[in-house]
Amino acid sequence: MNFIQQAYKGKNEWYHWLTTLFLVFLGWQILGVIPLVMAAAAKSKNIAEFLEFAQTNFMTAGIDKNLLLFLIIFTFFVGLLFLFIGVKYIHKRTITSLITSRKKVDWKRFFYSFFVWGFIAIAFSYISILLAPENFIWNFNAKPFFILVAISFLFIPFQTSLEELLFRGYLMQGLEFWLKIDGFL
Repeated sequence: MNFIQQAYKGKNEWYHWLTTLFLVFLGWQILGVIPLVMAAAAKSKNIAEFLEFAQTNFMTAGIDKNLLLFLIIFTFFVGLLFLFIGVKYIHKRTITSLITSRKKVDWKRFFYSFFVWGFIAIAFSYISILLAPENFIWNFNAKPFFILVAISFLFIPFQTSLEELLFRGYLMQGLEFWLKIDGFL
């Protein structure tokens, strides 16, 4: 059984797909945003300032940039959690079925790809610095930098995982199930 055909496992009525998508949206765009709104409200001096902030954007809220990044990524974490709940308890499938058709994830391939892309990103960044050093400014501050590094390594994988598992896993398998397009690929 290939990866796309994993969609045929478990429960697959239309309302299973719709309920899971609704749960992901609920978690990602509504419940996950609550801590961000609470942080913005705590920084606002009055209700008028908070309402003005809500109509513009979160960048003007006066929230520390690292905290803001964490709170934004937290929304993806909640969405990912709800996707897992939907797949496991509504569809009665394994989470692994969103990642691979194998019995378990091949971590060796995962880390190989991670390091290849990491090397490519570092190489292009270095080349960019060599070609146009005037585009870069050295402004190292240890405390915010190491907080950003910790947030990046610990929490950005939740954001990328939600995107990959929702769009390239769940929705791609759902399209296969409902449109039967596997034969066209």
